[in-house]
Amino acid sequence: MNTSKGLAFILKTRPFKEKDYLVTFFSLEHGIFNSIACGVKGSTKGWCGNFLLFSKIKFERNIPKSDQSLTKITGAEVQRSFEFKSVESFTLASFCAEVAMKLMQEGQEMDRIFQLMEESFCCLEKDTNLSNFHIVFLLKFLTRMGFLPDFSMCTKCGNKFSEDTRISWEDVGDILCSHCSGTRFGNLSFLDIKVLFFWQYAPIDKCLQVSVDKVFKDKAFEFLSDELCKHMNGKLKTASMLNF
Repeated sequence: MNTSKGLAFILKTRPFKEKDYLVTFFSLEHGIFNSIACGVKGSTKGWCGNFLLFSKIKFERNIPKSDQSLTKITGAEVQRSFEFKSVESFTLASFCAEVAMKLMQEGQEMDRIFQLMEESFCCLEKDTNLSNFHIVFLLKFLTRMGFLPDFSMCTKCGNKFSEDTRISWEDVGDILCSHCSGTRFGNLSFLDIKVLFFWQYAPIDKCLQVSVDKVFKDKAFEFLSDELCKHMNGKLKTASMLNF
């Protein structure tokens, strides 16, 4: 039987049989995968107590020869655990985990998404300026997955946007200038684009310091939600919990 080891975040745990947990991991080396943690339910002996939700752990697992069998965790060491001070920050962490589980495929390696998850959990642990967090996270996640274009230029002609440019965010995910969209009126202002572009690439804590009005927030989240729905099945349960 082969073994593998690496670093991972625990995204979800649920009971499996009498004393086991079925755990969803997001690993730096192996992407999203499910594995059985045997005998850990109700136990804190050895490494059994190291399966706190959203913890970053160093794991080791056995990989059976049959592709139909689940892997089994044989070792777990906590590298970092996150303490969320409010229901809002915990639910936002659940939102991050659900987005990752919905959009990423098993075995898909994404080191930039792994870095984003760690940065996000660190910000949520501080529990400050979280009103725009869901928009910033979703924008960064979709960008790093390759689902969104660079917001500084027209997707079609490649020209940089300027203050007098009318900009349209199209249903197909394109960001177009008025010439390429064929309309005199856009649905985004140049200031909107500047904020979105900053949110794409700046550190999350810096992004959360940017103040925007409710009209912009609603518009941005609507566009991002539409883009998200193109790449996943079903709805996000955590979105309704946070009243987005």
